[in-house]
Amino acid sequence: MGGVLADRVGYKAVLASWTLFVFLSPLGALLVGGLAGVDASVAQEEGQSAAFSVLGIEPFGLILTFVFLGAYLAAYHTSAMPVILEFCAPEDRPTYVGLTNTILAPILIGGPILGGWVAESLGFETMFGTALAVGAVALVLMMLWVEEPRRTTPRSVEEERAKVRL
Repeated sequence: MGGVLADRVGYKAVLASWTLFVFLSPLGALLVGGLAGVDASVAQEEGQSAAFSVLGIEPFGLILTFVFLGAYLAAYHTSAMPVILEFCAPEDRPTYVGLTNTILAPILIGGPILGGWVAESLGFETMFGTALAVGAVALVLMMLWVEEPRRTTPRSVEEERAKVRL
């Protein structure tokens, strides 16, 4: 679905619209846990999983959270690298791909480690709250700051240099 939509409206539009699911995933986890009224410390004393105690006893909340996350990841893997390729002239593409992967590596390694530390030290509520805040910032930045590259990408290095000289 994301690929067909990207072909019609652009990869940035797909990433921006599906970034909503990055926001909805932790929001769903927090809401289900809050509606269930389960205290994580009490649930752990009773031998229940801490994840289920935060997300609620019913696994539907957990399933819905991962459906939202999966929807975003599908759009991300369909559109993330192609949108990078649209930001640059064809002769600069290898450099952009290399820089993107180099910059993302520490984030992709450190993010889960940091998330695990936050969950262990401060609790699942804090971890999901932080993820919610980061998702909200990502959604706003994607919508307002990132321009549609199909309208702004230079066709060659010479065109880019001409833009800089102006």
